[in-house]
Amino acid sequence: MAHYAPGIEKSAELYNITHAISGLAIIKYIPHVLLDWAVGMLLKLDWDIDDEELSKSEPHFKLVEKICMHINKKRSLKQEEELAKDLSGRTRGKASGATWGFRRDVVTPELLIEAKTTTTKEYRIKDADLVYLKDQAYSDGKIPVYAVRIQDLPDVMVVPFSDLNPECFNNRKRKAMDKSKAKTFAITVRIAHAVNDGLAITVKLPSGFYTVLGYENFLELAKRGLDD
Repeated sequence: MAHYAPGIEKSAELYNITHAISGLAIIKYIPHVLLDWAVGMLLKLDWDIDDEELSKSEPHFKLVEKICMHINKKRSLKQEEELAKDLSGRTRGKASGATWGFRRDVVTPELLIEAKTTTTKEYRIKDADLVYLKDQAYSDGKIPVYAVRIQDLPDVMVVPFSDLNPECFNNRKRKAMDKSKAKTFAITVRIAHAVNDGLAITVKLPSGFYTVLGYENFLELAKRGLDD
């Protein structure tokens, strides 16, 4: 049974599929364009079983896993293509992130971008990943950017503080967070809404300071030059 994902605006057109007999969630946050395909795939198996039998069924588990992997891949490709188009760059192709030392998802003359997407309510960025991205970007003379898409909200952009001109921001719309003893930093739905409403957050991590800002704000700065 397919229905709008609870807690998500209907305009996002994200759906959940639940098991009609038990009410268990089978697949969450399917874009409308993939809904018919996902339902067609699921109908390859018989779902007229109870929750106990369902929980022990390997064929059902593997089918759902395959569908979810396809949905996540489509979401990731869409994000990368949109970033490349908006920033006049190019994507790195299918192998991005899968090969040791491969140079990230989207590249422009000025930027090296790692793009991540999730259908959950938060995404945790590892400080070690930010360090690795910085090393790669700086070795190419580029600015490192970490882009996170939570559900279907506009992207949240994370940039080293030193690579942004602080005069570009309204100090009354800035917030500071001390995560200097943490190995990760969570981008949440709440943060995504806040920064895309104009807030800029300065986060202190073990590897240094980073600025978290909304997508439109980032695009405006990128057009002028982030460090100008």
